[in-house]
Amino acid sequence: MLLYLTFAFLTFAGPLAFSPGPLNVISLMFGVSRNTSRAAPFILGGAAGFGGVWLVAAALTDALARVQPAMFGFIKYLAMLYFLWLAYRIIQTDLPSVGGGTEKQPKAMAGAVLAILNPQSWVSGMLAAGLFLSQPASLWACILFGLSYSLIVLAGATAWLMIGAAFQKALFQPAVFRLFRYSSAGLLVILGARIM
Repeated sequence: MLLYLTFAFLTFAGPLAFSPGPLNVISLMFGVSRNTSRAAPFILGGAAGFGGVWLVAAALTDALARVQPAMFGFIKYLAMLYFLWLAYRIIQTDLPSVGGGTEKQPKAMAGAVLAILNPQSWVSGMLAAGLFLSQPASLWACILFGLSYSLIVLAGATAWLMIGAAFQKALFQPAVFRLFRYSSAGLLVILGARIM
């Protein structure tokens, strides 16, 4: 039974963590425009943020069901504003130098905020908690639940970072890099609009 539940959890969480969401799109951008090791704090912060969201979602699934739905509407608008700001920042990114650029190092807190402001992470965490945790869930089960998702998200964002790094040389031409920036920003706007 445990093997079945683990497989079912991975089948549910894996596609979420590896799909082109905001953390993965930005990780791809970091892979293209920065030295990959400099993006580690952002990716670790994002993985911790998503895991934390799932931990809290698991702990509060029953309680949040009684809260007014207007709370989720507010989170959606806040997330859309944040995605638009991220898209703007991506468009403003300059072509990096061959040595990896002189941009500020992305912060872990930025990755965590991205995860916390993503309403889909809250909804998917609550759905997963309802599917894979017996209610009421123990604190240890919630912690393990959140930590498991953090590790899956870490793997997904790292894969996108490596894909970006693999294409870095091809994108060092100004026209190609500009197209990539606008495409990445557009994808973030589309992702934000999809959650509205």
